[in-house]
Amino acid sequence: MANLIQAVVSKRKLTLIPDMAIDVDPIASQDNQFDVVVTNGSPQFTSFQLELIAPGLDPRTDTDWYTVEPEVCAKKPPGAQTQFHVVIKKAPIPAYETTLDLTLRVFSVESAQLFTSQPLSLTIEKPRRSLRIYLPAKELKVFPGDEVEIPVIVYNLDSKSTPVILSLSKLDPAWMVAQPAASGIEHILSIEPGDSQKPAFAASPPGTFPP
Repeated sequence: MANLIQAVVSKRKLTLIPDMAIDVDPIASQDNQFDVVVTNGSPQFTSFQLELIAPGLDPRTDTDWYTVEPEVCAKKPPGAQTQFHVVIKKAPIPAYETTLDLTLRVFSVESAQLFTSQPLSLTIEKPRRSLRIYLPAKELKVFPGDEVEIPVIVYNLDSKSTPVILSLSKLDPAWMVAQPAASGIEHILSIEPGDSQKPAFAASPPGTFPP
């Protein structure tokens, strides 16, 4: 019953530059995203969902490398259309300067017999930088004597595991609060290829300041 669903893809050839498409930054290029218009050609009301399938990955669990909006569309009558927007956030496998054959699968949530698929290709370019650091909180406020958390996201865009020493400067070391996994001003990390970690520093400015 695959012919009862029609899926029109805005582009079939995609390009990903890993350090320009991580999920916390504005997307610098449109080449890693596309739209899909799904038409319900069946005689029943149904809702649809999309999934991307990459070689060697389980499509049921390995989905953190892309996003789909909406995740599931509302039930649509026969002949109705739904537009989905897909963004590839990172390489599905830690391999660069290569092209992967992907499969876009569109299926009904209510009926396993209603589905269709489309072939896509994804060219993964080499990242411009192998490490990237992002501060989610651009401004922090804390009352004297209270503790504030300084979150950090560190991305390893290399194809091999990378040790990282993350240190914080320009704050009085006496303000920093030691944590179980790190000293007050330094984190020692080991980040797997294509993965990220989210350490955080903690600071507590004194209740009173010298005149």
